[in-house]
Amino acid sequence: MSWRAQYNSKYSLVHVLIADACRFEDAEQYAMALVQLLTEHETDRVLVECDEISIELTEHEMTALPTRLQEIGLRENHRIAIVLPTNYQQRRAVRSYRTAVHRHGFKHELFVDATTALAWLNENIES
Repeated sequence: MSWRAQYNSKYSLVHVLIADACRFEDAEQYAMALVQLLTEHETDRVLVECDEISIELTEHEMTALPTRLQEIGLRENHRIAIVLPTNYQQRRAVRSYRTAVHRHGFKHELFVDATTALAWLNENIES
């Protein structure tokens, strides 16, 4: 899976770009790297752009993923804005992911563009 995450000092957030297939093992590995970046930069905000993602998780894996994310260190106070892929089938998969994580109290929201996602991430942030 092609995955890149870096801290964006202009917006004080971690920016993640995902392309290619995403399997359960990939999600675990990259969640660990994400938690490390969030901790290192003392931020709780993430912008995820995943236009070329291909989610390859079974229904069971999708259900188990939120618990695994909590075990890795992702917390309910982490605000994660996900820009939806343009592919309809992948949008459905991302929406299923969001439903699964919302059941565990995570603050993941879906957006059609990065501008709107950034606006949501910046809500209620003290300058």
